[in-house]
Amino acid sequence: MRRWRYWLAAGVVLAFGLVRVPLETAMESEWQRLYLRGPALDLGMREEIGQMSYVAALGGFRSLVASMLTLKAHIHWENTEYAQLGKTYDLVLGLQPRTASYWEEYGWHRGWNERSFYLNHPEMNEGLRRELAEEAGEAARVILDRGIRNNPDEYTLNLRQAELLRDKLNDYCGAAGYFAQAAALGGPAYARRFAAYMLARCEGKEEEALESLRALYLEGAEQRLPTLVTELGRLERELGVPEEERLVDGGANP
Repeated sequence: MRRWRYWLAAGVVLAFGLVRVPLETAMESEWQRLYLRGPALDLGMREEIGQMSYVAALGGFRSLVASMLTLKAHIHWENTEYAQLGKTYDLVLGLQPRTASYWEEYGWHRGWNERSFYLNHPEMNEGLRRELAEEAGEAARVILDRGIRNNPDEYTLNLRQAELLRDKLNDYCGAAGYFAQAAALGGPAYARRFAAYMLARCEGKEEEALESLRALYLEGAEQRLPTLVTELGRLERELGVPEEERLVDGGANP
């Protein structure tokens, strides 16, 4: 009799587990999709951050552990230890992928600081300096794109990506798209103007840029800044807009 009850109880527990596991898995996925819970901690992370920090993260102190790790990353930056800095930020982002500022900081370190470090390294030949600098810039682009995917409602990461493409990678076409996305997400007013400026420097997009610049110009005096007026006048001339239809005469303020 006891054996029969044992097997019955075991069967009930097993059946409950078989039903519960897929339900909990589905709920966990939905919570993560809605950003109500961070991703599950990788057991391999325990060796990287230490036993105490791992336990703290499991206990709901992910933010605290991530903040401590950023202090460690700052020390790596001061010592120009960029390989270690990258490993540390990978841990930070594994803990807090929904904190946009961490992605922004990591992208800044790689796209600006590390890239500049290699370009100005006195002991490297020019070819190696440029190669390493390009790798750092490309790494920053990938980091910021990952950040945007994890934080789709944050305009700040789109702005940082646009600035990277404009100032470091000379990708004006790509920069235009990110400035436009930042504007669409409620970013600063200048994002729309900068999107148009980048289109004006993007080969094959001149007519689209002209349309955008004209629309901004017609919004009123607050948009008629020197750069916008100059770019609009240049495109009107280069694209052969009839003089009577031009908003700007020779690129000067009206």
